[in-house]
Amino acid sequence: MHYIKFKASEFSLLRDDKTPIVSGSIDFYGIEIAFDEFWKNLPGTKQIQFYKSRNRVQSDLVDGKCILPNEFIADKAPFEMRLSSGDTVATPWIPVTLTEGGPMFTDKPDEEIPEELSYVKTPKGDHAISQLRVEESGLEYSVNGIDWEVAINGIPDVPRNTDDISYLRKRGDWVPVEKGEAISDLSSAPTMADFNNLLAQLRLAGVIKEQ
Repeated sequence: MHYIKFKASEFSLLRDDKTPIVSGSIDFYGIEIAFDEFWKNLPGTKQIQFYKSRNRVQSDLVDGKCILPNEFIADKAPFEMRLSSGDTVATPWIPVTLTEGGPMFTDKPDEEIPEELSYVKTPKGDHAISQLRVEESGLEYSVNGIDWEVAINGIPDVPRNTDDISYLRKRGDWVPVEKGEAISDLSSAPTMADFNNLLAQLRLAGVIKEQ
């Protein structure tokens, strides 16, 4: 546990070190307060109150220390905090800034997952993907839950070269076609003679009548 140091001087709470607080850290940071005589003599339990995005948490200080809750450093947005002593007195709220870091996850979690599922690596920071869904077009992702983008758009990745390459849709994927492969089945295609023969049979059957 790494403690971020503050000092309480009468009605002020001041930062007492320059250690960066990296967002996304888990169970790593704590708060340590050095009290002056004014605060030492105040009655009541000393507490730190945290506030961020309408979420408010109050933590008791033990020997001047408490844990910094993970939810207040989950992203890079700053949080606010203040010191109080029971119902007697409290300092003004002070902002605490964070350094952007990102979630501390391994490439693949240790737990097993069903065979029909797979892990997806997504961006972090301002471009972090919050939602994924499967549609007929394939995997779609959204940053804000409103605007959706197609992760696989069906357009083949054509390499930059001077050769003429044709692409064929097979089993949902675009694959390059070797020369001659695309026309390999033309020998079995209907000919004009086949067409004339079919036309004659239709006339004999009365399906087509001469005008």
